[in-house]
Amino acid sequence: MYHTGGVYLDLKCRILKPLDSWVHSEMLQLSTMPHWEHKQLDRAFPSSVRPKSNRREITQVALVFPKQHPLMRKVIDRMVEVIYAGGNKDILHVTGPHMMTFVIAPELPYIPHILHDQGLYNDSILYDGTDGAFHRSQREAGRYYRQLLDEDELRLLRPPSPHEV
Repeated sequence: MYHTGGVYLDLKCRILKPLDSWVHSEMLQLSTMPHWEHKQLDRAFPSSVRPKSNRREITQVALVFPKQHPLMRKVIDRMVEVIYAGGNKDILHVTGPHMMTFVIAPELPYIPHILHDQGLYNDSILYDGTDGAFHRSQREAGRYYRQLLDEDELRLLRPPSPHEV
């Protein structure tokens, strides 16, 4: 994404309008997440570029970045920094929209951009083009892996049987 630029979409997203009708190769385009309002993210935005709507999360489910854009570099650097620091495990702050917002928003007054804050890229992209099937499958996978983890942790906690010694 950094080296070539382009469009990134989460697997569950669906494109509703032809990309060539709204994506321009040299323009950074960002979108706020249409479903959530996080006013606590106001502090990340200089007042001159704060979204007009109450939506404050710069989303990572769909990205439109020009080739070698300095903000994409900052996003990557921040992800790596947080991952290697090992402290914060909250996905919203490691690779998610809160991290994106706190890295990108303060830079917006200084960089040409389009910030879409009505729908996802002004309704050019549908957040969940699977009618919920993707999220249902992820919840099921999460239950399965938690169960495996619980069984593995239980195995490690119980005293070894005479056959295992």
